[in-house]
Amino acid sequence: MARSVLLRTIVFLTAMALLAWGGFRALVENEVKRVVSVHVLDKTSHLVDMLEADGAQTADLVRGVIHPESFRDFGVMAHAIQVASVFFYSTDGVLITQLDTTVMGRMSASGGGAEPGGMPNRGAMPDRGTSGANPASGDYDGGHGHSGGHELDLPLSYPEIADLTLPNTRALRALFDGATSQYLSIHVIERTDGTPRSFAVPVMPVLGADGARVGFVGFVVDATHIYSTYARGVSAFAMLFLSCGVVLFGVPALGFWLQKRLAERSSRDATYLSRHDALTGLLNRSAFVAEAQKWLDDGRIGFAAYVDVDRFKLINDTYGHSVGDAFLRHIAGILREICGAAALVARLGGDEFTLVLPVKDREATEAVVARLMRRVSEGVEIDGLTVSSSISIGVAEPRRGDTLDALLQRADIALYHAKSAGRDTASFFTEEMGAAARRRRFLETRLRDACRTQKFELAFQPLVDAETSEILGYEALLRLDDAEGTPIPPSEFVPLAEEIGLIETIGTWVLFAATREIQAYDDQVRVSVNLSAEQFRSGDLVNLVSDALEQSGLSPERLELEITESVLLDENSSIAFQIDALKDMGIRFAMDDFGTGYSSLSTLWRYGFDRIKIDRSFVQALEESTERSQQMIELIVLLGTRMGMSITAEGIETEHQRKMLATMGCNVLQGYLFGRPAPLQAPRGPAAEASAS
Repeated sequence: MARSVLLRTIVFLTAMALLAWGGFRALVENEVKRVVSVHVLDKTSHLVDMLEADGAQTADLVRGVIHPESFRDFGVMAHAIQVASVFFYSTDGVLITQLDTTVMGRMSASGGGAEPGGMPNRGAMPDRGTSGANPASGDYDGGHGHSGGHELDLPLSYPEIADLTLPNTRALRALFDGATSQYLSIHVIERTDGTPRSFAVPVMPVLGADGARVGFVGFVVDATHIYSTYARGVSAFAMLFLSCGVVLFGVPALGFWLQKRLAERSSRDATYLSRHDALTGLLNRSAFVAEAQKWLDDGRIGFAAYVDVDRFKLINDTYGHSVGDAFLRHIAGILREICGAAALVARLGGDEFTLVLPVKDREATEAVVARLMRRVSEGVEIDGLTVSSSISIGVAEPRRGDTLDALLQRADIALYHAKSAGRDTASFFTEEMGAAARRRRFLETRLRDACRTQKFELAFQPLVDAETSEILGYEALLRLDDAEGTPIPPSEFVPLAEEIGLIETIGTWVLFAATREIQAYDDQVRVSVNLSAEQFRSGDLVNLVSDALEQSGLSPERLELEITESVLLDENSSIAFQIDALKDMGIRFAMDDFGTGYSSLSTLWRYGFDRIKIDRSFVQALEESTERSQQMIELIVLLGTRMGMSITAEGIETEHQRKMLATMGCNVLQGYLFGRPAPLQAPRGPAAEASAS
């Protein structure tokens, strides 16, 4: 659009310039005719006056010019022609004819005289039929003082005079016939050296004493100077006009064109950004959904897949976001290269990508997935750093009557399964995955509802003395039932609560409920409460614990907080500060599930735990591999004892296990042998007995 507007503007300006030039050129020619006409006619009149004032002889000369009888006196005629030549210094030639157009004399402006017999100054008028025969032919050399060409044979006939002048034969013949009183034509010819010359050709009748025409006088006047002077002025004016036109029309048109170009480019950029991811250049979510829906409607989708970069947060935290962005661009390049232009590739946000493949063959799709995983695992060098990671892929196949949401949901379920399986793997959707996903959605809904209504329950499992079996305290364990009252295993809903970000809310509820219930049940025993890493990351754990103790009335010495080693992997100074602050309050800390993680001695030494809890897997192994399990448990007991820590063994289910663990040096035991987790019953202890009495 803008280009056509610019083209039309250029054409318009060019046409205007050509019209202006043509008009001004015609104006120049008309003006030159007028000036030359006035000049020549005025000079002719003055010539006659001068000749008459010169005396009788001059008068005779004039009469010799204007009377046919005197034309035979070539000497008189030649003198008159020389006088005329001197007076008309700008003429190139003079031609005198009788009334019947028979040439009686001619001369050149070079000053040469006329020869008797009508042969003045040979070569002054070029011969017809030669290279300089016709002034209108463009070959006539009309320069002053130039003597070239051939002789003019005399006398010339009437038509030959017309052919000789040529600019306007009809007008010249009208003059000869007496229809007009004068003739004047102007034409431009090109000299033999290529330079243009302008000539005026006036022809006037010669009148006798009685006023009748007796002959004609013709001049060839060099008007080059006058013409060129006017031409330069008009050219300058035309350039000024064109410049003004450019300024008035061209500049706005150019500005409009540039503005349109910028607007079109901005529109293209806006359209591109509205459809593409700014970081990777892949399709964004909205554009992908629109295109994928078209593919689904046309039956072109073979498989849909979700791709997730494993541990991408670690890359950002380790190398910085600039390297992380470059790595995402690298992943995008791999997806484009391997999937090809026939596939839809999009970035949904963060480190999550999605694909739609037109290939409907399962084996071919598996090959593409394998190539993707292999290429990504090779790593890439970014800013001198070698960055490597892996991807997890979930793939789903469309079904008859499928919607795009349903297809992508199945791919997302497959991706979740792949990540749960240990990452760096690919999963194709199966019905079992669908059942697991539905179960997960149910649990998520149940957790959110329980958080909103606080419908969780606490079960307490006894902690007993290994020697006397006396109850020393209880561990508070979270319980959740489904809508039908069926218990949901903590191993199923607790990891999900951590994943969806509800564990901090749940942990706060457990802390307040456990301290309140144990204080109401028994004012002597201790209570153990499990903490998650999220509760430490908030940085408000010390205040929460302090508020729970204050509201329940539980003394800090009766509260034991259990954490796993995974909480301490970040080596966050904030975590260490909160642990130290809580220990200063008198609260005890226990390392839960020791022996199953890193089992770092530096962690035990740095944080000064009060208790080590041996994981139940070692206790259960006593029945199968007694010697090896016994050696491991004895080693943990020795380590804890030397570091001044109490040792708790959990998962005790038989009397044999109790005796062995007590013999090995475990201080506190926990398991089904001493009681299953259950709600606390009626209050007991000194406070309850005093109240009852």
